[in-house]
Order: sequence, then C-alpha cells, then structure tokens
Amino acid sequence: MTKSKKIIISAVSIFLGLILLVYAVAAIYFCGGQSKFYKSSKKEFEIPLEDNFVPQGFHYDDINNLYIISGYNSKGQASPIFLLNADNGE
Repeated sequence: MTKSKKIIISAVSIFLGLILLVYAVAAIYFCGGQSKFYKSSKKEFEIPLEDNFVPQGFHYDDINNLYIISGYNSKGQASPIFLLNADNGE
C-alpha cells in the first residue's frame, strides 16, 4: 500500500471516529436525562385509544376537574372528544 493511501485511510478513520464520538456524546446528553424523568413521573390514567382514534389535543379543565382529549379518526369518521375525571381517570 502506498503512503498516500495510508494517509487517506487514516484521515477517513479519524473523521469517522470523530463523527461517532460526537453522536455518542449527543445521545448521552439529550437522552440521558429521560430515565430520571420517567422514574420520577407517575401514571395518572390511560389515554383512551379506540379503533382508529389518533389523539391530538390534551387539556385540563380546572373548573370541572376534567382532562379533555381530542383527536381525529383515521378513517374519516366523526371524531370523539373524551372527558376524563381527573380524580379517577374515568
């Protein structure tokens, strides 16, 4: 192998190694904190997922103590709006 090929292979290897290092650091920085979030969070209720329902909107009504979930029907039918009691999720 010629000297110029060795230099090119070394440069490409270093470049790919740096890209991998930047990716690993970014993955740790941006994804590392999620486990702490999920460990300290708690499930309030299960979001209702009926056939073909795609949730889009989520709101808390503090006057009536309700969670309001809206969305659309992926089949083009009328879309429901779910009202869930904030105390028990029903």
